[in-house]
Amino acid sequence: MNSEKLKDPPRPIKDHLRELRRRIIISVSALLLAGAASLFFSDRILELLMAPLARALPAGSSFIALGPMDAWFAQMKAALAAGAFASSPVIFYQAWAFAAPAIGKKGRKKIAFVAALSAALFAAGALACYGLLLPYAFEYFVAVGAASNVAMMPGINGYLGFILTALVAFGLVFQVPLVTALLATWEIVPIEKLRKMRKYVIVAAFILAAIATPPDAISQIAVAIPLLVLYELSILSVRIFRRSASDDQAKSVGSPPSSSPPLLESSVQIKREIEGV
Repeated sequence: MNSEKLKDPPRPIKDHLRELRRRIIISVSALLLAGAASLFFSDRILELLMAPLARALPAGSSFIALGPMDAWFAQMKAALAAGAFASSPVIFYQAWAFAAPAIGKKGRKKIAFVAALSAALFAAGALACYGLLLPYAFEYFVAVGAASNVAMMPGINGYLGFILTALVAFGLVFQVPLVTALLATWEIVPIEKLRKMRKYVIVAAFILAAIATPPDAISQIAVAIPLLVLYELSILSVRIFRRSASDDQAKSVGSPPSSSPPLLESSVQIKREIEGV
């Protein structure tokens, strides 16, 4: 089997744009449907989102609505956030499926697995932020306010914006092992460089944890350890992806290795199409 048959033929840039539009429409539709279904549970979802700060607030403090529609907007935000997490497998699948032509026909067979892994890592990151970082952070912020004789009465919309941003940010950070593995498989990031950078990553993880958490050792370790685990998972996932790629190449009888990664070849092709427009 010739290796050229394993890759899609070059496509015009207009086809890529049409494909991108179709993937975006599917993703947005899944998000809106899941968000609409979550409206039936918006009160419970909002209660769960408020819980990390509500537990840290002193007696007599509560969330407040600064405008007549703030409570309604809060429920809409909670439902849409729940819809985003519920539809994340579909969204990640559409994103990776759009990248499938650059990976090649063999890589396309693993898109469902990669999308499921992306959704799982996204959920794990959000849960780590919700259960590990936010409780310590809110206790610290409330204590600082109490020491300054400042009453804590958070606005519900501002609070939701903060916590949802934090959850999404941690969910995206947890994509690092998967993205690193794919970049190493495409020979963009060598695994040897990842190993050499381990000692610097350890120092950086604890510095980042010290900045993002209250000044106590327990909370800093609780944040730094997941970051280090993510880095080690990145190296491990690179080995797994490379081993899988080697097995696939060994099964292809008479197929010579490609001179450059499929992703790079596709990127060059797209660039040529753009320059020719």
